[in-house]
Amino acid sequence: MAHFFLETGANTSQTNFVHVAIGQTTKVGVWGAQINGQFLIPSTNDPSVAVVTSKGSGGADGMIHNISVQGVREGNVMLEARLGPGGPVWAVTQVVVGKTAAVPAVAAASKVGTEAVAVARKELATGVFENEGNDNAGARVDEYERLFGLHNQPWCAMFVYFCYNTAAAKLGTSNPLPKIAGASALLVWAQRNDKLVTEPVAGDVLIVKPGTHVGLVTGTPRGGKVPSIEGNTWSHGTADNHRDGVYEKSRPVENCYYLRV
Repeated sequence: MAHFFLETGANTSQTNFVHVAIGQTTKVGVWGAQINGQFLIPSTNDPSVAVVTSKGSGGADGMIHNISVQGVREGNVMLEARLGPGGPVWAVTQVVVGKTAAVPAVAAASKVGTEAVAVARKELATGVFENEGNDNAGARVDEYERLFGLHNQPWCAMFVYFCYNTAAAKLGTSNPLPKIAGASALLVWAQRNDKLVTEPVAGDVLIVKPGTHVGLVTGTPRGGKVPSIEGNTWSHGTADNHRDGVYEKSRPVENCYYLRV
């Protein structure tokens, strides 16, 4: 099957969500868009919410590039790529239209976000690892999951929520981060509530595109990489790199979305 991707450099990874502001456009492409010599045709299933203003151009690589999707009014629609008018759908993704495409970056994160980084660093220093066999469980991992009433489940988002929740309690305030255990669901919440920013700072929540993993930004990006502390992951070059746990990471800035609360 074909799939949509965001036109961000050479990255053609599948995207499950496209965010666009009212009156603005977002560029996407379709990987595997040539079927039996015929290119797929992109369109939305509700042009009153979002419309394809440019169908892009097909290339020798079999992909369609530079499809323009414009937001019309707030709402959600499906962006489809069909084989001919009214033909079968070969690729689909969700378009979320909001008032703004991203919240303007500010000089610093919230006090809770800043304190959440301190909590994450303490967890990192303590050493948090899953049981042998990487079963999404462990003495400390269970503490993160218990906040959600879950066990033996992917816990990257739960780790970040734990850091925020602990930070909020220490500061005597409410936790601004929603209690969402899944990366893709957290991305949907951020898009619908206009919580995405384009310039990450310490305390922001990173969501790896297209919505597969969650971490906590710990500093200002340098050399195109953003530093983070993440749970439910692993790292090369450490004594315990055969076990999933809490590790420091460094990811290409363009490979992630950034949520600020």
